[in-house]
Amino acid sequence: MIDPVLAGYRATYASEERRLYCDFGPEETKRYLLGATAETPTARAIPRHWCVALFLKGYALNDRRDFAGALPYLQQAVGMAPAHAHFLNELGYTLGQLGRTEEALDAFNKAEAGAAAIAGPETRVERGRALRGIGAALVELSRWDEAEAAYRRGLALDPSDTRSRAELGWIAENRPKSI
Repeated sequence: MIDPVLAGYRATYASEERRLYCDFGPEETKRYLLGATAETPTARAIPRHWCVALFLKGYALNDRRDFAGALPYLQQAVGMAPAHAHFLNELGYTLGQLGRTEEALDAFNKAEAGAAAIAGPETRVERGRALRGIGAALVELSRWDEAEAAYRRGLALDPSDTRSRAELGWIAENRPKSI
């Protein structure tokens, strides 16, 4: 159902030569447009619907465990909304599922930074999700102390975060013991 919507957006903006960013409110969009001037002299903010459609396609493919299929849709959504924490978190998840742990860690770090820069209840949830993603990626990379610190930052943000608390317990039980 999303494919015709995506095709419509591609057709609508096919002749656009400016760098396109999705409008997710004044704070986020301003960051994109101001940042774009250094790299690209012209940029345009468009309604967020194209990015949302890209995200939904990627999310649906992830739900079907087609992570390789989801990746280009999520990458395009992030390309048009590079600080949008929700998209970056889903991209990080996808990259992690593909075994691309360093790239997943990078996406989660960007999600956490993007969510921290824009205050609000939704970004707080996404920041917590990003911190859990950071922790999981760091565990995969055997960077135990950093993983523990990420989960603790998540708990500081939301003391009722049972997932971060559970991961801290898992780390305590499974971290290699030093000799």
